[in-house]
Amino acid sequence: MQSWKVTDDERLSQMDIPERETVVEFPRRMLQFFPEVNGG
Repeated sequence: MQSWKVTDDERLSQMDIPERETVVEFPRRMLQFFPEVNGG
């Protein structure tokens, strides 16, 4: 999956993410492809 890498330090400081990992975000319209997010 391609997505946008989150680089905003303020947003990242609100998450407990290991240094070796990267946070990405993707459009809400893509949620339909993730059944675990949709309760499925």
